[in-house]
Amino acid sequence: MLPDSFGGARALAAALAGLGHRLSGVISGPSQLTTTFDRLAGFRTGHEEAAIKLMPEAIVAGDFSRESGERAVNALLDALPGLTAVFASNDLMALGALRAPRARGLRVPDDVSIAGFDDITIASDLCPPLTTVRVPMARMGELALRMVVEPREGSLRVEHLPTELVLRASTGPPRPSSERD
Repeated sequence: MLPDSFGGARALAAALAGLGHRLSGVISGPSQLTTTFDRLAGFRTGHEEAAIKLMPEAIVAGDFSRESGERAVNALLDALPGLTAVFASNDLMALGALRAPRARGLRVPDDVSIAGFDDITIASDLCPPLTTVRVPMARMGELALRMVVEPREGSLRVEHLPTELVLRASTGPPRPSSERD
């Protein structure tokens, strides 16, 4: 039972491009996880479809913790002048990513937009509320239980459940570069 991580990240990249973001960074997760691969591939594909190149230096690895999100967004802000958006591969890293711009005197989303993935319970309670991709956790649990209770002989079952982009106030159009200085 897997969420459509690729499709959700692709939709998020398209939404950021639609807002006008042309220089985005990614805080990926541990490289050995399918989730990390799928979310990065989806975000990259969404960028390519919008004719935007995701540069290798725009991708910083995290470990799905809040602290790694804060460290990673600082690395991105240092490495990429003009960065206007950051996609954290899960909401906990996005929580950490929200802290770093404030410490630099930057505002979210005015100076940099931040988005996550999963739609954890507190995502809508943050200031600003977090744009994220909703994963249908309850439905995944129901289907996983059914797969255990009603096993099929000799067949591997993998089901991908749709995700949903949830746009909130942590993302917005980038300010023109003349206004950011």
